[in-house]
Amino acid sequence: MWNISIKASNFNESTSDVCSHSFIVKNGNYTFSYTHLSEGLPFNQSPVVLDWTLGNFDDNCSTVSSRNNYACKSNSHCYDNDIAFGYLCRCDPYYEGNPYHPLGCT
Repeated sequence: MWNISIKASNFNESTSDVCSHSFIVKNGNYTFSYTHLSEGLPFNQSPVVLDWTLGNFDDNCSTVSSRNNYACKSNSHCYDNDIAFGYLCRCDPYYEGNPYHPLGCT
């Protein structure tokens, strides 16, 4: 999957069997049971994994660096080891924060 969009909204509640729960959960951490429809879900919290990269399918640190248009800001560097496509940014050693923020890492 290259792209996913999620939209949450209310459904028309004019019927009595309205779905009142939705959730995202890490693959393998939930098994459906019909009792969940009448008794509710068996958990209050569940793990979620969001894995993402920046750039287009054929972008990596070398290609975006040569075009001088990568998203890594001050005191950070581009990282693309073991990533199928795109790239990530990381703060340089001894810096912390958000490498994508306009002010970079501090």
